[in-house]
Amino acid sequence: MNAKELLVALLPKVSALDILKTEGWYHIPLETAPKRWPPKMMAFYQGKVFGKDDAYQIRYFGEVSQIDVAECVNDLRHEISEFSHSW
Repeated sequence: MNAKELLVALLPKVSALDILKTEGWYHIPLETAPKRWPPKMMAFYQGKVFGKDDAYQIRYFGEVSQIDVAECVNDLRHEISEFSHSW
């Protein structure tokens, strides 16, 4: 049996789930990436913002197929590097 590490990520907004489902990626800022990197699988925890019927559960998970480092603008003041995860 192949053991696979699973990273559980919090979906902070409903729009993060929309991006995950439609575009197939999720980002993790470098400064918050776990020390045991890269994960083989990810699961996505839906918090309170998802409302009564969809909050406090994991409905989506999958294997990580690709990890890319990309630059983005944070608050239009400075750039930070992020990981984007393709599914």
